[in-house]
Amino acid sequence: MHAVTLTCPGGLEALLEAECRALGVTDTQRARGAVTGSGDLEACYRACLWSRHANHVLLHIAAIPAGDADNLYRHLSDVSWEDWLAPAQRLFIAVSGRTPAIANTQHAVFRAKDAIVDRLRDRGVARPQIDREDPDIVLQLHLDERGSVIYLNLNGASLHERGYRAATVAAPVKENLAAAVAAWAGIGNGATPPMVLDPLCGSGTLLIEAAWLHAGIAPGLLRNRWGFRAWRGHDEVCWQRVRREADAARARALAEPMPSFVGFDADPAAVRAAQRNIAAAGLAGYIHVECRPLALLGTGKPLPADGLVLSN
Repeated sequence: MHAVTLTCPGGLEALLEAECRALGVTDTQRARGAVTGSGDLEACYRACLWSRHANHVLLHIAAIPAGDADNLYRHLSDVSWEDWLAPAQRLFIAVSGRTPAIANTQHAVFRAKDAIVDRLRDRGVARPQIDREDPDIVLQLHLDERGSVIYLNLNGASLHERGYRAATVAAPVKENLAAAVAAWAGIGNGATPPMVLDPLCGSGTLLIEAAWLHAGIAPGLLRNRWGFRAWRGHDEVCWQRVRREADAARARALAEPMPSFVGFDADPAAVRAAQRNIAAAGLAGYIHVECRPLALLGTGKPLPADGLVLSN
């Protein structure tokens, strides 16, 4: 079992905790913008692939008692980094939080990097290369005056980046918040009405997330890069089993009848962007969007009496 922390936008903690429990994460506790718990490797993979509300899935590596940057170096030097990192990997260390004992967060990153490099060098392991743009491994260092923690980022890029945003418009809603709006509206609990309508659909994010939620399609299926793939503890057999199950679930879902998911927007460019994103999400033919100003909402083909309006 691994200690794991999932981060999310503020306000989504209750949704994320329920999701974590359904995915096999146990002993969950909510914090501000996060849920902590325990899970085996399969539960961690499921969280990466299936979480609609998380930003990151972070695997606990080590806790560091409160202190200055030299204290951080000493404690991180005791971590068995040779068990976590392969020789000469590309590494990036992100930092969050703050502590009065370390005024400059980048100094904390430098000392953390020094501890890792020195530990590996002393054991004859080729040092990692720091690479912010294209790392193999991302570590998350969270600073806190009560004690800091360093994590392995299992997902890599934020989970809200689903992979279907082929085109965009001004101020699009983030995908995990759109999924939360759909969940709060009751979609995905077996009671989706005959029509779900977004009369100001923009690039289609709300409709895509609502359709995926209704159908039970894993939101991570379009992603082709994961932070855990280069980790020495990665189990490819387990991951491929989790992935095949999600692929099969998507195929079954799209073979079933779906409610009408409909979007209108007054901007032709937004409608074109939505159409591109819908196709990229694998939902062409399941979501209909057209150019229609809000003032003309009730014109044209009559809307059903029973339906749900979602809007950003």
